[in-house]
Amino acid sequence: MLDVVERSGAERVHVIAHSMGADAVAGAIASMDSKQELFDQIILAAPDIDADVFLKQVVPRLSELSKRTTLYCSRNDWALQASYHFNDSWRAGDSSRGLLVAQGLDTIDASSIDTELLGHSYYGNCIDILKDVGELFLRNPEPADRNLVNVPRQTEVPAWTFPRLLKEFDTPR
Repeated sequence: MLDVVERSGAERVHVIAHSMGADAVAGAIASMDSKQELFDQIILAAPDIDADVFLKQVVPRLSELSKRTTLYCSRNDWALQASYHFNDSWRAGDSSRGLLVAQGLDTIDASSIDTELLGHSYYGNCIDILKDVGELFLRNPEPADRNLVNVPRQTEVPAWTFPRLLKEFDTPR
C-alpha cells in the first residue's frame, strides 16, 4: 500500500475495504511506519474486525493517516452476527450490539436499508451509500454536510444515518 501511495504520483489515494478484507487492510494501514497523512479517504464497509481491537488500536492510527475514516455498519448483517459467534467478539461493522463510535471515525448506520438475504453487501447495493462515498471522494465534507442526520444518542461522539432511515431510530427496541 505504501508503494502505491509513493509510486503512483496520485494527489489523493482512497481506500475502500469490506468485511474480512477490512481487517487485513485496516491492520496493514495501522502498522505503517509513517507520521504523515497518506490517504484521503479510508472507508470500511461492514468490517469484520474485533470491535475492541478496532477502537483501541486501529482507529487512532487510521485517523492519523487519513483525512477521514468512515465506518458503514448495520444491525441486520447476518454474516457479521455469525462471525461474532465464531470469533466470540463483537464485530466493528455489526451495530446490533450498539453503534461503534470514536473520535476520528464517522460512523454511519445503514440498518434500515433493504438488503439481500445476509445483509452483508448493502454498501454496494444502496444508492444512498454510493452517493455518500461519491461525496467523500469529491469534496470530503463533514457528515452533517453530506445529507446525513445525527442518530439520537446519549454520547459526545455522534453517529449518523440517512434521512429516510431516521424513522427507524424513533421506535423503541
